[in-house]
Amino acid sequence: MKHILKTLVVALLLLTTQLQAAVMLGGKGLSHEYNVTPGQQLSGTLELRNGGNQPAEVKIYQEDLQQGNARSNKSWVRLSSNRIILPPGAKQNVAYTISVPAGAGNGTYWSAIMLEPVSNKSRESEMNKAPVEKDKFVMHIETVTRYAVTVMTHIGSGASNLSFSAPKIETDETGQKVFGITVQNGGNRHSRPDISLEVFNAQGNPMKTLKGESQSIFPGTSKRLTIPLTGLAPGQYKALLAADDRNTGKTFGTDVNLNILP
Repeated sequence: MKHILKTLVVALLLLTTQLQAAVMLGGKGLSHEYNVTPGQQLSGTLELRNGGNQPAEVKIYQEDLQQGNARSNKSWVRLSSNRIILPPGAKQNVAYTISVPAGAGNGTYWSAIMLEPVSNKSRESEMNKAPVEKDKFVMHIETVTRYAVTVMTHIGSGASNLSFSAPKIETDETGQKVFGITVQNGGNRHSRPDISLEVFNAQGNPMKTLKGESQSIFPGTSKRLTIPLTGLAPGQYKALLAADDRNTGKTFGTDVNLNILP
């Protein structure tokens, strides 16, 4: 009995994964970014396609990516539809409008449009019309992958203001040593900095420049960023950490000491 139940659970998980993988997002992808002015109204589009061989149902709704976000534009965005059913191979555009308040101040405002595939086995599915017997217990196990489409609106000449804290040499999930740093954006505009670490030897001569992965940092938030310490032998080094803001061209930096243990 346990073996049969396990097989059924695996089958349901595989079915749900296939349904979710069938829905693909085109156009601007997962980031929709606009330069706007107070009082302006504009429109955008989510381009969805069903690449599978079964109908795909998608639930569409809004969320704030950060709880208590003081710079949310969620109330500015209106969706044309909150649920669609895509036949196999079909494409459909879901429109949304952004109405910027007349009194909105400078800087970045953001929220997310969530796309959530609905399994045709789910009771909330509009494709599942099977009657449910009264007092009958039904267990349905599934995994749900949601897609968050970030809607960013930039007003005026806002600027990011990056600061650094908690520098530490860490070990990542692969066992590789990395330099970790928390980057805080104290400004009012979104930043996606390119971070690098210029390493010097004991004589002050430059040895190499190491680079980390760029990530979005919204106003009032922070991210833990890492830079792989590739090719550095155990020892003590001086280094210059730099974060180049792509939006403003401004560079933020600080000196750090590296003590790499064997």
